[in-house]
Amino acid sequence: MLKKLALGALLTAPLLLIGCSSNPVGMDDEQWKKLSPQAQEELLIKQQQINAERDLIQQDADNRARELRLQAELEEQKRLQRLYKNPMQGNVVRINLLEGSKKGVKNSWKILPESFSIARSETQRVELQFRDQQTGRIEILPAYLHYREEGTGVELHLYRRDSSDQIRFISDGQWDCGSDYSQQIILNKQDKIHLKVYIEELGAKPMYCKLRKRKQYR
Repeated sequence: MLKKLALGALLTAPLLLIGCSSNPVGMDDEQWKKLSPQAQEELLIKQQQINAERDLIQQDADNRARELRLQAELEEQKRLQRLYKNPMQGNVVRINLLEGSKKGVKNSWKILPESFSIARSETQRVELQFRDQQTGRIEILPAYLHYREEGTGVELHLYRRDSSDQIRFISDGQWDCGSDYSQQIILNKQDKIHLKVYIEELGAKPMYCKLRKRKQYR
């Protein structure tokens, strides 16, 4: 009795779908109508077997893709740990947001100073915090920092990882001692963001950095 009920449940689901989907094993309606009930039943079972095998193959592929993704994430974590543990030759830089502002049609905000460390080819989600000059309210602007793999620059994408609203800080070859930047961008044709940033490589500073600073202040 249980076997008959199970078979009935197995066959009922595909039959309910016939009206709104293709017939089993790709048969057209004319071919399907010519079959005996027994033949239709056999083809329905066959189609379920095919679907089950297809689902199993897809599940195996999804599991394999998940394993590869987790493995890649683990390798990336290990790579970043090595770089942060022993930063050298520009593998890790620190972006210091010294000051800045955001000006709209009616309101103006000042940025809260912040620092972010980032390794080559890494992308980080960060938050830029602006304080309203009148109300003191804090506004958070989500952004993504990306340090180019070749070490030639840092990009700050506003709102989204792939946003075209971005500020680029191109290396001047002096990040080993530190470099100042003053950049601005206009959002939505009305909000103007201005940032003053200091970028420096992490790790031991070369001896000539002191000499370079002395020349700058003469």
